[in-house]
Amino acid sequence: MEISSIGFLSETLFQRYNGIVRDLGDCFEVRTPESYDFWFGNYLLLAEPPDAQVIEGWIARFEAIFADAPAVRHKCLQWLDDGRDTGAMQLEFKRLGWKFDQTSVLSATMSKAVRHVPNGLSFREITDVDGWSKVLEHHVLTRPDGFTADLYRVFKSKRLQMFRTLITAGNGHWYGAFKGTDLVADMGIFHREGISRFQEVSTHPDHRRQGICAALVHYVSSEEQAARRGNQMVILADRGEPAERVYKSLGYAEIEQMQSVVLRPKGWDG
Repeated sequence: MEISSIGFLSETLFQRYNGIVRDLGDCFEVRTPESYDFWFGNYLLLAEPPDAQVIEGWIARFEAIFADAPAVRHKCLQWLDDGRDTGAMQLEFKRLGWKFDQTSVLSATMSKAVRHVPNGLSFREITDVDGWSKVLEHHVLTRPDGFTADLYRVFKSKRLQMFRTLITAGNGHWYGAFKGTDLVADMGIFHREGISRFQEVSTHPDHRRQGICAALVHYVSSEEQAARRGNQMVILADRGEPAERVYKSLGYAEIEQMQSVVLRPKGWDG
């Protein structure tokens, strides 16, 4: 089996530096030993969408492959959308308590500005302890629904440390948008083999709908293209969400769709 999807090549970028991407013939095992509580960092990448009648087999396969990692309390399967009707499969996963997601993979080699940079906004790379502390608190504040602040801070601290290790090794950068000394938006970008992958774009709730996200993404896109001209810049967005529209307005175009199913851990607070 070969990973030909641009979206999944960019997804497995991180595990190729600090984890495992193992070809099992009919699927890939993807794992992040430093963060077994990261659902989308520990999963099986399937060659195609599973038919409803083979779901139980894939669940058993996941359990067997990750049996050596008791800290993996979730289950996650992913694959590239190939256009087939997955309605029956989705219903079966729903019956079993799994959550289905559809993600747009957007790409560009250049981006365009859609408006002037909002007044008082400045951009700079995050490099010092104070800056990273602000990034952590910002991401805890903007955490997904269902996570307590304390649990999410532990998870995010480990994840940001992983990003910082990759940055120190020369494999990426992290940028912030500031109003004065206040961090109002931030994002990372990481690269490998002609791909530059955006990571975790986030805007403070009090500063949304002001063009800040678009301005930051355009700024980082421009910086990345100046440094690695011709790289294919890749960004993922939930299909139909406002972020997807923002990225498309900057010249990013959909190149494929990724699908995933997750069974959240027992006792998960959401």
